Amino acid sequence: GLIAPNVWLKNEYGEALRRLVAADGVLDRWVDFGHYQVFDDVTVYTALQFFRKQGAEGVAFHRVEGNELGGLEWGDGTPTLHVAEEDSAEPWLLLTEDERRLYDRLNHECLRLDDERVSSSISVGIQTSADSVYHLKRVAPGRYFSEESGAEVAVEDELMRPLVSGEEAKRYQLPSTETYLLFPYDLTGAQPRLFSVDEMGRRFPMGWAYLQAHEERLRARESRKMDVDGGWWAYNYPKNLGKQERAKLGVAQTVPSLRVFADARGEFFFNNVRVNAIHAAVEEELFYLLGVMNSSVADWFFKKVAKVKDGGYFEANKQFIAPIPIPYASDEEKSTIAAMAEACQQLVTRHRDEVEEFEARLDSDQCVLEEQQLDWIWADTSMDRVERDAPGELGVLAKRRWVKAELQRRTDRHYEPIDAVLRAGVRLTVVEDGADLFLELGELRLLSLYGVGEEAAFIACQWRHRLRTKRITTATTAKELVALLLALKATGSAGLRASLVERDQALLALEAEVRAAEAELDASVRGLYGIMDEELAVMQSP
Repeated sequence: GLIAPNVWLKNEYGEALRRLVAADGVLDRWVDFGHYQVFDDVTVYTALQFFRKQGAEGVAFHRVEGNELGGLEWGDGTPTLHVAEEDSAEPWLLLTEDERRLYDRLNHECLRLDDERVSSSISVGIQTSADSVYHLKRVAPGRYFSEESGAEVAVEDELMRPLVSGEEAKRYQLPSTETYLLFPYDLTGAQPRLFSVDEMGRRFPMGWAYLQAHEERLRARESRKMDVDGGWWAYNYPKNLGKQERAKLGVAQTVPSLRVFADARGEFFFNNVRVNAIHAAVEEELFYLLGVMNSSVADWFFKKVAKVKDGGYFEANKQFIAPIPIPYASDEEKSTIAAMAEACQQLVTRHRDEVEEFEARLDSDQCVLEEQQLDWIWADTSMDRVERDAPGELGVLAKRRWVKAELQRRTDRHYEPIDAVLRAGVRLTVVEDGADLFLELGELRLLSLYGVGEEAAFIACQWRHRLRTKRITTATTAKELVALLLALKATGSAGLRASLVERDQALLALEAEVRAAEAELDASVRGLYGIMDEELAVMQSP
């Protein structure tokens, strides 16, 4: 038995090892911890791997939730992976029998995303090898902040392109970015062309002066590979330049689930491998592909083939999104799905914009931070209360140690039931009932605040805002969540309070509209895949 990384099952570089193991049939059992980090001092994706001399009939496997091995039993119901040497070029997937049937059916009945009838290319974005020089924050028209310079610089806007990285690549959301790419290339011809020294000096004197200020830094790239007079200001890997202004889908490289958006007008440039671009074989089918790629079916398939990352994330590079099955559909069906997906992107983008407007008002000079203490929620955690409860016979130092330990014990007791239910992507709900406030997860009440008074609606809208802008991950703790809810703003403006409460209610209505539109779209896409009730149950099983 070995305690070893699990990634050789799926990564391309593991093919030789998979072929060797399959030829001898020696891999017997596999216990996979997924993204759970077994070791405190290193990030590694771990599996217990058991081998035997004689050939095994199949690989029995068990997927562990967290570090709970107590339920591990090997028996007739244990899922088994059957592998052959000819399968070794593809990733080995740990699938139950029901999962394997669905996986194989989708593979057999659908086209792959990288099929030439579906997409013309799946590509990475712009690589410069000097991002601190080329990536600038837009401050005002013609004004940008340069990390390399540590100051604002003047650059012609015509030389700049909005740049999308992983954090801006959201599901059904047209990107919003402050980062711009200095792009010294001409895309008007058949092929991208680097602007000459004369063109840069004549057409873009401010941008050229900025680049010249960092000439030595740019020449030194790649062990001075760029130390050439005819192009030291060029990118070191000028690939996919001409694809950036084309209509495309974008997906971030590291995601908790598939998050795809459409850049239908080619407005945005993508950053290196942080965002992958998918170009539809037929441009008019871009939004059809958007709806399919954001569906629960595509996401289920993706999570089975993708490499898992720390915190419940997955790697969405070309290797792992290319096999995603795309269903056959008539032109009418494609048109229907496309219209629904485009409407979803408009709704979600509008929601993002309204959340940002809410944030701007809450962060205005009319509001001040009045952070509450923990005893605002749990009275027994006040320092005065804990000190009063201390045994009277204790000396000063002993009492101080007792109070510290008791405060920690009481705090942990409140946090533990919340930590027990926090999972990646859980949907927490803020309920306002008159002067009372509650934080709920489904039917489970996590926090209760009674008698808050007339400020209840204002506090509730702030709680909902915090939850809208803070994604719950596997790494989120109850302590972090509660700290977020205690960071409250106060204002003396009754008008501003009323405005924020009103905007919050409008956001709740918009969120219900988004959920309904996405549910209807997903059901329509599942219909194209022919997903039956029993298959839907397989997809929804943990």
